[in-house]
Amino acid sequence: MNKDLENIDVHNLANTIIFSVDQMGEYITNMDLQRILYFMKVSHYKKNGTMLFNNPLQAWDYGPVVDIIWKKYSKYGREPINKDEEITEYDRALFQDVSNFVATYLEIPKWEINNMINGISSPYTKARNSKDIHISEVHMN
Repeated sequence: MNKDLENIDVHNLANTIIFSVDQMGEYITNMDLQRILYFMKVSHYKKNGTMLFNNPLQAWDYGPVVDIIWKKYSKYGREPINKDEEITEYDRALFQDVSNFVATYLEIPKWEINNMINGISSPYTKARNSKDIHISEVHMN
């Protein structure tokens, strides 16, 4: 992600991710969306030392979650998010950076993504081990 990006509205980012995935001819579930948001925020912080978006990541039992986005798309359960029903606009300025990130993410096998999230030194695992629901800068270092 572009180093100049920070404090992005998480709703705009989620919309742009969903739109980007659709443009690639793929679909996205709420869980996939949560994982992409997690990887985007963590990788941006590690690379630039700033937060891509201000909404907290939470370390839930089944993975990292941005609560406000999870709730918005929870009606889909495990099914793909309906882009046509949900996305009325997306952030054109973010589109290229998001598309590049998402294209890389989609190439990674699901089992490897799970290993990356649950790895012993991952921010998610550090938060879970410390019994902290929020994945903070402390866990990302």
